[in-house]
Amino acid sequence: MPYTFSGGVKVPFRKDVVNCAVERLKAPAEIRVPLRQCGEEECFPTVRIGERVNKGQEIGKCKDGTGCPVHSGISGTVRDIVSVSLPDRRESGAIVIENDYEDRLDPSVYPFGRSIKETTPEQILETARLKGICGNGREPLPLYRRIQCSLGKARRVIVNCTECEPFLSANRRLVLEQPEKIIGGAQILLKALGVRCGHLAVEDCFSEGMKALLKSDFDPDMFRICLVKSKYPQSDPRLLVAALFGREILSSSSLADSGYAVFDAVECAALYDAFVSGMPMVERIVTVGGDGVAEPANLSCPIGTPLENLLLCCGLSENCTLLLAGGSFSGVEVPNAGVPLVKNIPAVLAFNEAPERGRSGTDCIRCGRCVSACPMKLLPLELYRAACKENLPAAERYLADCCSGCGCCSFVCPAGLDLTDKILKIQGMLAEDRKKKQSSNGQLASSDQNTPESFPKAPENAENDFAKDSSENTKEAPTVPANLQSTLQSPSSDFSVSSEKFTKEEEEGHA
Repeated sequence: MPYTFSGGVKVPFRKDVVNCAVERLKAPAEIRVPLRQCGEEECFPTVRIGERVNKGQEIGKCKDGTGCPVHSGISGTVRDIVSVSLPDRRESGAIVIENDYEDRLDPSVYPFGRSIKETTPEQILETARLKGICGNGREPLPLYRRIQCSLGKARRVIVNCTECEPFLSANRRLVLEQPEKIIGGAQILLKALGVRCGHLAVEDCFSEGMKALLKSDFDPDMFRICLVKSKYPQSDPRLLVAALFGREILSSSSLADSGYAVFDAVECAALYDAFVSGMPMVERIVTVGGDGVAEPANLSCPIGTPLENLLLCCGLSENCTLLLAGGSFSGVEVPNAGVPLVKNIPAVLAFNEAPERGRSGTDCIRCGRCVSACPMKLLPLELYRAACKENLPAAERYLADCCSGCGCCSFVCPAGLDLTDKILKIQGMLAEDRKKKQSSNGQLASSDQNTPESFPKAPENAENDFAKDSSENTKEAPTVPANLQSTLQSPSSDFSVSSEKFTKEEEEGHA
């Protein structure tokens, strides 16, 4: 059987363009590159209005010189520096670049020039920072920071090749079309962290992706392919660790302290490009879908492209009422189609009819479905009650900070309550309350407020204690036997039989 975690929900597949190859978006006339990216502080521009810039050129830098710089995805002329709204509705400065359609590469874009064996962890860390690499997610951390906090701690490295939300297919197309980049980038990460073997997490229904990885430069001594059950939200790093190793971890910030490092496939591919060609992360694959577009597609787009360019390319409907940046579960509603594309957005979805977001005023019927569905083993109904009353002590007692905002509770609620929205709001209120208390005590608010020590502790006998170590029941991720590799590479093989054989052999091997 595939590896899985407790809780979660089975969602409609609805990956309309999963079999459509990635197309390059027609070059936009201009892009607006936000100076705030990767969840870091806003950069200051290093170019002036009227200056000519090249593709891959650094155009923004952090004030302290330690964060990720910002690069141009096209060559052209800087026309303006303006303020824009980001998909998450925050404001940011942005550099407006008019395209000259020459695709002129910057002199700073050149291969690293050394083999992996000759590369030090410090060089890998610095390259990831200078190339501005960032993964998916609502509040992503840049790759260099996650490498940094895992140095000397990580014992197991997982490459996340899963994509569990409906409509999204950018990750799957990356696995199918560029598997060698994922493998190559993962090898660089193993070198950086001093780990000998990595785990590639692939959904059990994605046999084509497993075959593609095995046909690339796959080294069975260095990587193990792990089949995980296709359900939402399997892509959450904490849940991947829980599924593969039986280790339940309360907060994502404590993954490194627990010895695990999880990286997205898109980060591995970007890191590979950074070393092989020297190209910063200036573009990404985006799925454009939903019933609000006539021709859904997977598009490769420069960072900073207005979302309306992607939507119009796919035939945006005049009746569109809702735009989402990200998935239909975890995505955020964007204020307008002129919002620029940022690095952590894997999809842009348009809908003619907005999906129901909960019926205000409906009473909870206390069926307990939200408790069963919660992958973090929380009590969503109690958190919802605390949020409705703005009862901060109760929200803290029921571990509101540990909610991932996945939306499983709202999805299964027969009363139609939008529990997730309420819980996320009380999360924000708790964060603001902490800042006020720190300020009143004369303490400086720092990023350390999200460290594991600051999370509320559940009582020892609480049913929702999700922080315990289940190491006694830990399962090692399976290796891929040599005979299975030949089976998978055979075009006539029946993968459903191969998958069962794979699991059975590994269970016998670990018995």
